[in-house]
Amino acid sequence: MLGKYVEIARGVKDLDATLPYYEKIGLKKIKEGSEPMKWALFTDGRVNIKLFQMENEFTGLMYYTDDLSGVKLNLKDARVEFSEMKDPMGNDMIMLKDPDDLNIAISEEPYDVDIVPDMYAESKNPYGYFGEFSITVKDLNKSIEFWEKLGYITTMKMKMVFKFAILLDGRMVIGLHQNAKQETEAITYFSPKMKEFIPKLQEKGLVFREGPMVKLKKGNGITSAPDGQVFFFFKGKVKMPEKYHYLIQ
Repeated sequence: MLGKYVEIARGVKDLDATLPYYEKIGLKKIKEGSEPMKWALFTDGRVNIKLFQMENEFTGLMYYTDDLSGVKLNLKDARVEFSEMKDPMGNDMIMLKDPDDLNIAISEEPYDVDIVPDMYAESKNPYGYFGEFSITVKDLNKSIEFWEKLGYITTMKMKMVFKFAILLDGRMVIGLHQNAKQETEAITYFSPKMKEFIPKLQEKGLVFREGPMVKLKKGNGITSAPDGQVFFFFKGKVKMPEKYHYLIQ
């Protein structure tokens, strides 16, 4: 396992302009600060999203561990390349990229155990359940091989219009989608009542669009934050497989 806690990390140019959007989609701001840069942490109880104000916009995964040396040994044994550095606060950190250039950082920075989400918990977002961190990939098998080296387990692999797979490590759920016509990494929410929820979100000023197999009349929509982060809202039900509950220990 890469760490005991993970966040979806997002770099934004104007944090103040972005914050209201994340609150409108049902996320709760639980922490914020200004060192070493302005940041805010949001949660729905199942996943945490941290926004950093910086010039370079990006989306990635940020893991926290109390045994970085052990993580490095495991990555070396798995022949996964990484670079070593210090984070802005001076903590030891390593950085690696998946085959499609997604940034994955692992830091020894101390974290507050009270903010660690539980992907088996009830969602605190009134507009649905976090389903996956969705990543478009060029080669599904190559990407699965990489993520499994990091400790992820493949729970589903199939082909519909395109090939995709669902993987988890007890802290995060990722969806790998080959050749999906998706602009960027997306954060995906599901609810059987999404057809009712999307109009409520539109009343708050959110703009939804359609995409391949994403039709508003069926209760599915795509919306983007001011910083460009893409969110999928899909009609459906998500339940984490109980047989993988041991991974969070």
